Amino acid sequence: MKKTLVLLLALALCLSLVTACSTTKEAAAEVAESTAEKPQTETAENSAEEAPADDTVYTLVASSHTPSTATMTTVFRNMLDEITARSNGRIQFDVYTDGTLAAADGILDAIESGIADVACVNYSRVNGRLDLCGVMALPGVFSNSWEGSKAFLDIYADSAELQKQFSNANVHLVSVAMGAAAGFLSTDPVNTLEDISGRKVIISNNYTAEIITKLGATPLSFSGPEAYEALSKGTADAWLTNLEAAAGFGAYEIAKNYYSLSFGVGPQVFVISQKVYESLPEDLQQIIDEVGREFVPDDVYVTYTLERGKDVTSQEVFEEAGTTFVTPSEAEMSAFQDEYASATWDEWAADQGDAGSVVLDAYLTALEGRSGTCPEF
Repeated sequence: MKKTLVLLLALALCLSLVTACSTTKEAAAEVAESTAEKPQTETAENSAEEAPADDTVYTLVASSHTPSTATMTTVFRNMLDEITARSNGRIQFDVYTDGTLAAADGILDAIESGIADVACVNYSRVNGRLDLCGVMALPGVFSNSWEGSKAFLDIYADSAELQKQFSNANVHLVSVAMGAAAGFLSTDPVNTLEDISGRKVIISNNYTAEIITKLGATPLSFSGPEAYEALSKGTADAWLTNLEAAAGFGAYEIAKNYYSLSFGVGPQVFVISQKVYESLPEDLQQIIDEVGREFVPDDVYVTYTLERGKDVTSQEVFEEAGTTFVTPSEAEMSAFQDEYASATWDEWAADQGDAGSVVLDAYLTALEGRSGTCPEF
């Protein structure tokens, strides 16, 4: 009997242990299942809700051949500052001026090699690689530089010819900058068209070169910084330029005569390396494009053409230096337009091949659409 009781107690103990073990395993399995599912769900939700925005700061190298004190440099910097502001500091710029990083004729090479990322480019100084931009520089093609800038940006958006030329140069167009039309700044008096004959004249492009040649003068090609030296040494005795650009290079110290016949403008193009542009997030690309198309034309017109914010205008600087200003008669201006200026348009288009007439026609159409639309700044 005693032995039977012991066996019964032992059996009962075994059954209780088995039951307890089974219960513990089931509970553990439930806890494990719950633990496995719940944290995974919360982690995924938290990851989606708390994923940080792209706050990478991109520091780009910007280069300009223009002097640090020139207004073209000012509007170039204004564009860079606006991009930085609109990107909330995600795009920063290290800026080099005065051609210290790359000269005017070497800036595209500097971009291709990665020395520079963003640049102010004088299209006429880059070995023909951006020659279609010359449509903006044709003498007498427009009378308002804001309308001229906006019309070019209008056609660029749909122009396969322009886009191809910029793509071949490995750059993306951001914007264009044009000041007032160029006049005839000289070291000796020029009072009529006939007085231009025999001069050595610094020109802005090949088509003003043709006009100068027809007028009996010798065209020379120098950048802005080189122009001052050429005038001071007598290598040149005249310069087709507007007063603002000339003042920025200190030409008022040498050239004391200004014949205000319109020889067109010398547009600068603001570009960014295509490779760098494509490496940026899409929202930053959009900011760059918006600044170029919306902010720059207005800022250039107000700052460069109207010279707002200056205590002394460029003309006042030249007047104070003793420069004599001569305004051509209406007959002279009409003769210049009919006999010299307008003839260069078709010549320019022919020289550009098939793309020339397409771009010229598109630009003239866009200018017609933009006529009279310049805001009252």
